[in-house]
Amino acid sequence: MQKHLTFFIALFIGFSSMAQLTVEQNHQIDSLKEVISTAKHDTTKINALEAWDNIIYISNPNLDLELNKQIQDICENNLTKQLTKKEIHKFKKGIAFSLNNIGSIFSDQGDYTKALDYYTKSLKIHKELENKKGVSAILGNIGSIYKNQGDYAKAIDYYTKSLKIAKEIENKKVIASSFNNIGLIYWKKGNLLEGLNYFNNSLKIQEEIGNKSAISTCLINIGNIYVDQNNYQEALIYYKKSLKIKRELGDKHFIALILNNIGSTYDDQGNYKNALIYYKKSLKIRRELRNKWGIAQSLFNIAIAYHKLGKSEDAITNIEDAINIAKETNALNLVAKQSKALYEIYKELGNTDKALELYELYISTKDTLAKQDAMEEGIRLEEKRKYNEKKIIDSTAHIIAITKEKENVTRKEAELQIKKDQEVMLYGGLGLVVLFSLFIFNRFRVTYKQKNLIETQHHELNETHREITDSINYAKRIQSAILPPIKVVKEYLKESFILYKPKDVVAGD
Repeated sequence: MQKHLTFFIALFIGFSSMAQLTVEQNHQIDSLKEVISTAKHDTTKINALEAWDNIIYISNPNLDLELNKQIQDICENNLTKQLTKKEIHKFKKGIAFSLNNIGSIFSDQGDYTKALDYYTKSLKIHKELENKKGVSAILGNIGSIYKNQGDYAKAIDYYTKSLKIAKEIENKKVIASSFNNIGLIYWKKGNLLEGLNYFNNSLKIQEEIGNKSAISTCLINIGNIYVDQNNYQEALIYYKKSLKIKRELGDKHFIALILNNIGSTYDDQGNYKNALIYYKKSLKIRRELRNKWGIAQSLFNIAIAYHKLGKSEDAITNIEDAINIAKETNALNLVAKQSKALYEIYKELGNTDKALELYELYISTKDTLAKQDAMEEGIRLEEKRKYNEKKIIDSTAHIIAITKEKENVTRKEAELQIKKDQEVMLYGGLGLVVLFSLFIFNRFRVTYKQKNLIETQHHELNETHREITDSINYAKRIQSAILPPIKVVKEYLKESFILYKPKDVVAGD
């Protein structure tokens, strides 16, 4: 397993760092620059910057970082303005996009603390926007950080979370990627059956969506599993299937890789002649690509095959060339491995001087590697310490924020309760006022009715009194008419008085 896996990683790093842009890609970048310089709206600039980023993120990580910072600055500046909901969503998504890309840049550089920081910020925004696709992708990226740090438990945890969301939104591309990543972890842990199961699941989905490049990668991974199980025939079947696809795609870097793996598989079976055929095919392509690391590796593999075939002179020639190229590229691991192998060959041939020379090179290279490993381990531990410190600080800040939030909630609940009590009192008071008003209105209506009744009765009484008075006055006038004047009566009859006796009223008169 180690021979195939180590080679795969190193090759990928090698050709990624030396990837060159095509003429068409340079024309595309020129067009994007024109769009950016003439754009009237920031959204147009952001779209152009994102497209530019997608072209150069492998070939030029420094420019990639600059472009993503520009995207972030434009978005943050716009978010200070009055915007519609759609515009706010667009600019926040742009920030999340740039944060994720910056995290990937630091991840590729091995600065996992910064990478996790940017991924976490991006994840927060994607969750805020309820962008499940973005959340799933970021969780996968975080899982890859932990995988690279050797924390496989956390890696699988994040890959599984990413997979769950991808299944919810039926994002087959991320589902397949998650299966492949989980499979790689099981492979690293030596759980070959689980690894094979996940690789097969990934392959099935990649075939459904027709992603040829990803299909080829899955086939390589499955082939590596079969090599580790010593099932070389199955391994060769999968390698050759992958090789066919890569030839269709014209991907020379991976064609060279697969040819090397096929050669290694024949080598493992003791079929050194077939191994030489495929090693040389791989070397030819690597020379065309000027991939020095790959050239050194292929020369070394060819040398070992020659040595096993008993062709020591050819072995020495190739391995010396390999050492020289490895020194040029500062590939110390290769120098150590190759110098040790050449030392063994010279020792077998009885050439003690050359053997001693190569052994000294081997020891000095191993010492340098040990120092580098110690430094890298120190850096890794320091990065881990910084990350843990930041995690503690973030956790403390989170606890404080939650506490403040709870206090704010409690205060708001109290204020709300007071407001509710005030509203109850207000509405109760208004209710009493309404009831009192109704009572007053009713009393006013009754009083008004009584007043009208009294006025009516008073009017009737006055009318009756007037009629009686008129009757009396009328009777008095009649009496005065039939009787002698009182003055005359008093003149002649001083002690007299007048008695008026009205006539009896007879029924029927």
